[in-house]
Order: sequence, then C-alpha cells, then structure tokens
Amino acid sequence: MPHIDLIEPEQAEGAVAELFKTAQEVFGVIPKPLQLFANNPSVAEAVFRGFALSMEQTNLSQTFFAWLRYLTANHTHCTHCIDVNAGILLEMGVDQRALAAARKDPGTVPLPREEKALLLACIEMVRNQGLLDKAQIDDLKRYGFSDADLVTAFHHGAHSHAVDLTINAFGL
Repeated sequence: MPHIDLIEPEQAEGAVAELFKTAQEVFGVIPKPLQLFANNPSVAEAVFRGFALSMEQTNLSQTFFAWLRYLTANHTHCTHCIDVNAGILLEMGVDQRALAAARKDPGTVPLPREEKALLLACIEMVRNQGLLDKAQIDDLKRYGFSDADLVTAFHHGAHSHAVDLTINAFGL
C-alpha cells in the first residue's frame, strides 16, 4: 500500500489528465507510479518525458532500454519496476532463464556485443554513482556510439534509478 495517495484517473485535471490519456494510449494502462508522481504535475511530466526520450531515438534498441530498466530495478530492489520490465522483456521474447541469469550476471544479457558493452557501462554507472573514466567512454565510442547515444543511454539509466528510488520511498 503506498504511503501517499495516488491520483486516480477520474480525479485527474489539466496536464495530469492529458498525461494519463497519453499513458493509456501508449501503455494500455495508467501505471501506478505515474499516479503517484501525479501528486506534482510537473514531476509526473518530467518522469514520463524522461522515459519517452528512449522511444524517440533510433540508434539503440528498445530491448536495450528494457534490459537497462530491468537491471537498474534489480539493483534498487524496486519490485514494481522489476515486474513491469520483466513483463516487457518476456513480451520481446526473452525467457525466464535469461532474466534469472542476468540478475546474477548482467554480462549474460542476450544483446549484440556493442549494446551489451553499453548496458554494462550504464549498470556500472548506476551501481557506482557515476564513476566512469574517459577510457571507458572512448571504448564505447569505438563501438560506433555517438555522444548523443551515450548521453541518452546514461540518462535513461540514471532516470530509471531515480524513479525506482522514489517509488520505493513511497512504498509502491
């Protein structure tokens, strides 16, 4: 049970009502975390927009982003986020064995070599509070990632981490 009230769809007004409508169209449901964040419409919009950024780019796969959210949630122990992203990965064709293996060793994730390298760097950033060195970034660029790709991926990991911690703080 959440520690604060969730904004129910029938209570939503203005920008929150529009955001809920968009979420319903995109996800087929209004996620409970969005209802929590809707207590502050500006925060709800920022959270939604933070995840939408990954859908706007084309250089990184949606599977990459789902794995990043799943493994970040595993690190933060955000059970809601683990379950949601496991469901997304299962719909993408990932099996339960791969999910279990990745929780123990993210290096087992079934992604192309370059995306796996980026995923592991993002997970390292989340776990070590952002401490990467220039050589690591240069290695990622050798895989063909642009600065924009790197910023998008690392932002997604950091954004997921912040959202997970907030969800946990309010007992969702």
